[in-house]
Amino acid sequence: MILIDRLYTFIISIFSTKRSALLMMAVVPLFFGLLSVFYGQPSGWDFFNYHVYNGYAFVHGRLDLDLAPAGFQSYFNPLLDSAYYLMSVNLPPKLVGFIMGFVPALVFIPLWLSIRLVLSNCKLTSFDFFALTTVLALCGLFSASFIGRNGSVDGDAITTIFQISSLYVVLRYVVNVRIWSLSLLAALLIAGFFSGLGSGLKLTGVTASLALCLGLLFIKNPLIFRFRLAFVFGLGVLFGLSATGGWWFIQMYQHFGNPLFPQFSSFFPNALTPPLTVIDKRFLPSGFLDLIFRPFYFLFNPGNFDGIYWPQIIWPILYLTGVFFLVKKFLFLKGDAAPLLSGYSVFVISYTLLGFVFWLFLFGIYRYQLYFYLTAPMVIFVFLKYVFGEAKGAKAMLIICLVSFVMALVFGVASYKAEPWSDRFIQPSPADAFTVPNDSTVLLDGQPLAWIAPFFPPTAALVGIGGTFPFSAGYLARVKTLIERNEHTFVVFELPQNYREISLARINQSLTAIGLNRQVGFCDVLEWTVSHTRIHAAYQNLGATDEGPLCKLTVLPADRQKHLTDVIATNQRARSNLLAYGYDLDQASCSVRNAYVGQRLFSFELCELR
Repeated sequence: MILIDRLYTFIISIFSTKRSALLMMAVVPLFFGLLSVFYGQPSGWDFFNYHVYNGYAFVHGRLDLDLAPAGFQSYFNPLLDSAYYLMSVNLPPKLVGFIMGFVPALVFIPLWLSIRLVLSNCKLTSFDFFALTTVLALCGLFSASFIGRNGSVDGDAITTIFQISSLYVVLRYVVNVRIWSLSLLAALLIAGFFSGLGSGLKLTGVTASLALCLGLLFIKNPLIFRFRLAFVFGLGVLFGLSATGGWWFIQMYQHFGNPLFPQFSSFFPNALTPPLTVIDKRFLPSGFLDLIFRPFYFLFNPGNFDGIYWPQIIWPILYLTGVFFLVKKFLFLKGDAAPLLSGYSVFVISYTLLGFVFWLFLFGIYRYQLYFYLTAPMVIFVFLKYVFGEAKGAKAMLIICLVSFVMALVFGVASYKAEPWSDRFIQPSPADAFTVPNDSTVLLDGQPLAWIAPFFPPTAALVGIGGTFPFSAGYLARVKTLIERNEHTFVVFELPQNYREISLARINQSLTAIGLNRQVGFCDVLEWTVSHTRIHAAYQNLGATDEGPLCKLTVLPADRQKHLTDVIATNQRARSNLLAYGYDLDQASCSVRNAYVGQRLFSFELCELR
């Protein structure tokens, strides 16, 4: 306890003034911008699949020319991706990386201001008040979820700015108001508009918009008054949603008769898709136990919900402290008066819990709960304060935040998908590697593949096959029409990478850079190590040279053979997919084409059809 008290005193002394809070509002975005540069060029499945393509396609007006090169994700709102694409082709990559880290971290400002309101009824000294507010705000940002998405192009972190700004406006100007007025009406519309802007940019934000709207039904006002608040807020959401997403919904409806194409085709039938609702249901709860214990899975088995290992303690702790809160509240019903929760606390609790439930049943994908993770630490403190009192609650919260911070650094940073920086974010090698006749149809077989779309001639039609799009007989017919429309037809598919060869090349490069493999003694040790251990590599003596290395590690023959087998299997899979359209590869025309993301090399096979 003495150690905890000293640590608490130390933290309080750092963040105890308004000046320190203002300093953190500047330092935190700068830190995340530099962290993004440290990470490297963003990559990952979504980057390769649709973030590059959607920005490129929108900027160059390819909606009528292409057909689902990135699967069903080809038809997501491209506004954020367009901004990233335009920055990437016009600005230095590292500057773009800094911007992609700096801008989302600005959410620290409205988050800090929101926490300040929630803590305003606490009987804390001014020093404790500012320090605890800053710690809770840092706890939200320095999480595996936020750090793990820092600098990425998926838009989850960026759109939190709109939702948390909306939360602040509601807390500041709506929650404690008891009389209807024009200023209240304006605040509701502005808050709803902010939230709608975020949801329009990325539809997964609709969970936050719903939580903010329905959270207004739980504040301390007459029921009809609360319904009026929610209704006006909802109007603001619709205005904001229309501003950033409505124009795209209209385009989708004009082209496909479905504003959310290709999802919800059960309600908006289209010949290109079979009847369906939401396409990706992999991460939704599979049963009652899964539903009840989902917060604990985030700690012990988080990879099941996004394919990325981001363990975190905030949700299970919120779950447990919530149970203690309910037990304590139930006990108070038997006698003593219960402590009062402020209107700020009630709304934040409602927003966070409602949002979590909406997220769980609508998406279930790990990173989409980021809107509510940011506010979860302040909800935990409210529960701790209610159960244990302010002093003990503040110290317990400090420990929780420190543990969360360490986990974020260990798991969030390690899980980030990035490549070493280059002078361009993506580039073919050589520059004309993907040149085909202008009147060509190029079939992109598999996903994620559409990031190479900018390398093809702008008049070539790009068509996705063998991917995530919900294919129908109408889709197959449409593909055949596009093939017959142009004189030339090609198929391109990614070749499997020999990851052992890549990793060994990096090791050899590092050994050469520091000069170790130019020393006879080191080469002898390396040869002995390879011969007497289970290192998955072979030793190669390069002979005596004046300047070059004397030895290096190479890929085992068995690994080379396995890679060759994988390449042949990839070729056969492509041929199998083409048979559905009545075509086959012209093997004599096939050639390997290369492209880079940052400094990472990718190889593809480009073949003409027969």
